[in-house]
Amino acid sequence: MPFHKIDPEEEIRKAIKKNLELAKEIEKADAEYKELKARKENTDKEIKKAIEYFNGYGSPYDELVIGILEKQVPKKVIRTKTISQACPVCKSAVNWKYCSNCGQRLTY
Repeated sequence: MPFHKIDPEEEIRKAIKKNLELAKEIEKADAEYKELKARKENTDKEIKKAIEYFNGYGSPYDELVIGILEKQVPKKVIRTKTISQACPVCKSAVNWKYCSNCGQRLTY
């Protein structure tokens, strides 16, 4: 197999070009992350407003509606010694965005 002559300047140009492309991808991903985070925060605020609204509404379904809305507000999972993570509401083992036992939305 013959050896190919390596042009250091060309290799540097390629590396710089690749680095710039990666930097652009990182900037784009960061902007998308910030947009999604802002949308999530707005959604959480809307859910909390709805809970406050229904809390004093006086309907016989208040508890049901509030309970359903509260399940949508993410709660931090509990880290345990026996199982890796547990639902903060029902203490069941979890490994997903929602508890499969009680339906609570989770954050890690």
